[in-house]
Amino acid sequence: MQLSQARSGPPTMMLHVRSTFPDPVKYDLQLMYPHAPDGATSHTSTCPVIAGTTNAETWPDPIFQLVATNFRVVQASSPDDGCE
Repeated sequence: MQLSQARSGPPTMMLHVRSTFPDPVKYDLQLMYPHAPDGATSHTSTCPVIAGTTNAETWPDPIFQLVATNFRVVQASSPDDGCE
């Protein structure tokens, strides 16, 4: 897995997630905004990364930090195979 965060224009933020795994991979993602009180994070939706491809997630606001956790392989028929 390769993750990269970049600013793609004022103030849009973009996350590219590239997978070299042979199966789709899903992960959980938390965002931290620059002025979040006490470092609070917010959950955001993610889509499975299809084997050998790159996903792009975008947000209209500046993001200070992204926290990606719970990486897992998903099957097409599983309840976890959608964007949530």
